[in-house]
Amino acid sequence: MKQKAFGPLDPNIQHAYTASMSDYISLYDNKNSFIPFKAVVGKHTPFITERMVLVAIKQGRVEVEINGEILELNALSYTYIMPRSKMRILSYTPDIQYFIYSFFDRFLQDLHFDLGLSYNKSVLSFAYHTHQLTQEEFDYRQDLYKDIKEEILHRGSIHRKIAVRCWGNILLINDFKFFDYFVNSNKKNISRQGVLFRKFIDLLNVHSTKEREVQFYSKILGITPKYLSALCIAYSGKNASTWIDEYVTVRAKELLRERKYTVREVGDLLNFPSQSFFGRYFKRNVGLSPKAFIDQGGWA
Repeated sequence: MKQKAFGPLDPNIQHAYTASMSDYISLYDNKNSFIPFKAVVGKHTPFITERMVLVAIKQGRVEVEINGEILELNALSYTYIMPRSKMRILSYTPDIQYFIYSFFDRFLQDLHFDLGLSYNKSVLSFAYHTHQLTQEEFDYRQDLYKDIKEEILHRGSIHRKIAVRCWGNILLINDFKFFDYFVNSNKKNISRQGVLFRKFIDLLNVHSTKEREVQFYSKILGITPKYLSALCIAYSGKNASTWIDEYVTVRAKELLRERKYTVREVGDLLNFPSQSFFGRYFKRNVGLSPKAFIDQGGWA
């Protein structure tokens, strides 16, 4: 049977994990479901990965955008996506089969401590690495996923967290080579523009909820605002202001979707001088007022 081309995401896709330990690790797969990527936001909506994510594709293909770069993930692909990356799922094939880890900071800190390493989240920002595994390598990692999943779902065990941590150490030990490759390739191949661009993204991760001026970031980087925008365009096709606006807008959408804050409180959290200023900024970038955005379900 001929495989269908990529289709658009189903707008009814919902968040749903397969197994989870609160503030530690969450797992997603579609082994017992025919809803592809039910753990991911639909309608082509970009989102920020708050945690490190590992995506393993067993079958089918997925097209994603990570920090402005389009990737096609095929069968047996194995992709680490680092915290604070801007991501969109663009399309997938109907036969998709996958498993996904979402690692909380506490889990990664524990694993690094066990292995005598220091965990520095900032070093991992704006980074991803995708690797094509052999069938044997993939099967081994799928078995690890099944073991971790089974341990999480075995709620009667008083040693469940310790067991999951041990399985996590095995996973990390086996995947060290992917991170080593990433670090080495960066040192050798990334241009000065690329280094500055990634430092700019690092700064956005830390400061974008408070600072929206290009000059703020260019001053820290020791370059002019004009040069910062030029290198952003050269490296990503978008200027610095657009990157700032996208980060702020994505965060504003996340806060509004939570429905824990009023529009005024969201504006305050993002350091806007007034609710009206925030409303104009949001509408200019989203096409809807914050209230209209909430009223239509929080997707735009």
